[in-house]
Amino acid sequence: MSEATCPESKYPHQKVQARLFTGDLVMNKRYVLPLLLCFAGLPTMATATESATALEDLAEVNSFRLLGQASDWNALDRDSLIVWASPSRAYLIELQRPSHDLRFAQAIGLTSTAGRVAAGFDDVVIEGWSYRIKSIYALDRARAKELLSNAHRTT
Repeated sequence: MSEATCPESKYPHQKVQARLFTGDLVMNKRYVLPLLLCFAGLPTMATATESATALEDLAEVNSFRLLGQASDWNALDRDSLIVWASPSRAYLIELQRPSHDLRFAQAIGLTSTAGRVAAGFDDVVIEGWSYRIKSIYALDRARAKELLSNAHRTT
């Protein structure tokens, strides 16, 4: 390391240490752990690929009938949830943008028009914020349980 004065500094008489890079990345130990923790929170390419593959075999629907209230709902991650329109009819809903509160919300709201919840038109309301529905997939009971099981394993 070499020392040099910093002309842009408020105190030009102070010396600052400058690291010389010769093409190799020099990393201070105190930055390694926070950097690793940041990358640990990012989804891996394999996870994104598995997620896309998992949706390929599902039947996408434009809307579903919801008379009254949903019977139940479960958050999968920050941008998808399963809504049970009845105890035997489940739908996977993907949001257009992630909600950081979805996994911790005690209740959600669903907008609907004439008793139908439609992708691209209706919203999921979480903690007072509206999140537009990007897509809807019809699920059978077994597939919904499988998605829930996989979501709990990864979190």
